[in-house]
Amino acid sequence: MIRIMLSAIACAMPVATLAEPPKISNGMVVDDDGMTLYIFDEDTWHVAKA
Repeated sequence: MIRIMLSAIACAMPVATLAEPPKISNGMVVDDDGMTLYIFDEDTWHVAKA
């Protein structure tokens, strides 16, 4: 029974929680492999103001 409960908890936990948080290297945000992480932000300059 305990084995089943531990398996269910392990499957329910997202893999992203096991990854290390991103860090800054040479002014860029990188993951633990040194790969650049891109951050996309919504452009708001084209939104008309009411």
